[in-house]
Amino acid sequence: MQLNLARKWRSKQFNEVIGQELAVRLIKNSLYRSIFFPVYLFAGMRGCGKTTTARLFATAINCEQLPAFQENPQQIALPCLVCLSCKAMQMLQHPDFIEIDAASHTGVDNVRALIDTASFVPALGRKKIYLIDEAHMLSKAAFNALLKILEEPPASVIFMLATTDFYKILDTVRSRCFQLFFSPLSAQEVMKHLAFVCTQEAIPYEPEALALIAYETEGSARDALNMLEKVRLTQSKITKAAVISTLGFIDDERLVSLFKAIVEHNCATVVTLCATYNLKQFNAQLILKKCIELIRTSIWLKSAVPTHAFKPLQSTIRDITHSCQLDYLVALLELCYSHELTFLKTTTPDIMLEMLFLKMCSRMPTSAPLSIIDKQQPSTVSAGASVHTYSSSPATSATDAVALVATDAVALVATDKPVKWSEFIQQLSSLDEPLLASIFQQSHFIRFDQIAVCIEIAFAKNALFYKEWLDSAQTTWKPVLDKLFGEKVQLSIQLQNRQELPAESVSTQADKFAPIKIPKITTSAAVSLQQAPKNNSAYKSSGQSYYKAVQKEVVLVVADSQAWPQASLLISVFPGTITHRVPTAVQHSTQEN
Repeated sequence: MQLNLARKWRSKQFNEVIGQELAVRLIKNSLYRSIFFPVYLFAGMRGCGKTTTARLFATAINCEQLPAFQENPQQIALPCLVCLSCKAMQMLQHPDFIEIDAASHTGVDNVRALIDTASFVPALGRKKIYLIDEAHMLSKAAFNALLKILEEPPASVIFMLATTDFYKILDTVRSRCFQLFFSPLSAQEVMKHLAFVCTQEAIPYEPEALALIAYETEGSARDALNMLEKVRLTQSKITKAAVISTLGFIDDERLVSLFKAIVEHNCATVVTLCATYNLKQFNAQLILKKCIELIRTSIWLKSAVPTHAFKPLQSTIRDITHSCQLDYLVALLELCYSHELTFLKTTTPDIMLEMLFLKMCSRMPTSAPLSIIDKQQPSTVSAGASVHTYSSSPATSATDAVALVATDAVALVATDKPVKWSEFIQQLSSLDEPLLASIFQQSHFIRFDQIAVCIEIAFAKNALFYKEWLDSAQTTWKPVLDKLFGEKVQLSIQLQNRQELPAESVSTQADKFAPIKIPKITTSAAVSLQQAPKNNSAYKSSGQSYYKAVQKEVVLVVADSQAWPQASLLISVFPGTITHRVPTAVQHSTQEN
């Protein structure tokens, strides 16, 4: 029966181990000087050579050529593979080598049986060697049972532990081990090994295909050989197209075309390309991974950092992202990462992937090209409109002029919006709603999103009561807002840290209007007003209004320890919440009662 490539090309001597020069050097020096530790710990990622190196070490310890290697290490290779001990190891029939899979022998009873057999002397070789693979799977009780024999094993016994999760091994066990770390193989080392195997097996291949396999297997030689064999079973020649088809990838050219449509905010083209490519035939998670890699590559190229990813298409990627700001690309990257867990749960990953592309397409940059502004908002910029710019020097070319106009495609472009907001607050004051107008006057105008038709304002986080009050009084201020900004306009209220708020509200940026004064209410007057009956005929006949003193409890958000040092200290010692009583005046009209 023919073995698969991963088993057939497993290293048989130390000089065949690839990518682990330090670990091999330590082991060979230990053999040369005849210095052996009672316990060895081999740690590293999957497929990097831990178990193979441990078996080679065990074979070399009991090899008959070990004395000759110690006399002439440059000429003698270990293991010799011809002596009786080496042949027994190759057939996995050596009486002094016991390999245990800790994943299926996790209990303390298995460890006790191991301890009982460790007292027997070797039957064929110099040492009795126990290799415990996947050692991190042992239970805590099993580890504790091993502690004594690991610290003081019999002179003829050597323990070897192999693990892919170093930190799951108990500290008390790690401290008793001679630790050898195996790093992931580089892409060049994996590619070189794959080329050697293909040459020996007479498998035709393309270097680009092997490079793709080496990159996708992330430094695991075993995974690379398994993927190579999978492609060989589907195609007679190892080509890049065959590897992409086997992996379920979409080719780079198609992905770059899709990325171009996303950056240009052409949703129709994005939908057309998704339908043309038939995303259902690909692996959606791998496409998401490739999309993240493409955005990351565009960020590196925009920052003038060399990278080997998408090397044939790097000039095209530079042209696509030439007019994009760095923060826009970072926002696309964050959007991709925010959907990773969703892809693991959805039953229709292709539709989820299409939805993600449309979300990325609709995500407007903070500094969009002029062409995008012309498409999205043809009548936004007027002749007399002033545009915000972050440039400290005057525009000297057409490119600078575009940058001046295209500072923010979603935020305010014309100056009449802050003026309209000031007019909105003035109209509220004319409605005899002093408290409501005062609350809006204390807000900070952020922007008017003309695509979503939404006004964004902000309050300090400790002003949570304002947001609740505005929600309850929406029937009063919403008609005024609709009159000035349109019936479809929405108001988005944000709560921000005080440090994040601008120094001045919009009333100081646009035309200022006179502040609204709320009549002061003394304690005695508040009590008398609170006791004023709603059915008092005197109030009804006169049409007057009265105020009722109310105390509102507001829960303070003290997560920012720098802004709230004392409150944060209290919360850390006494868990709970801190509330603040805010006295307010609620107006009641006798004509409505």
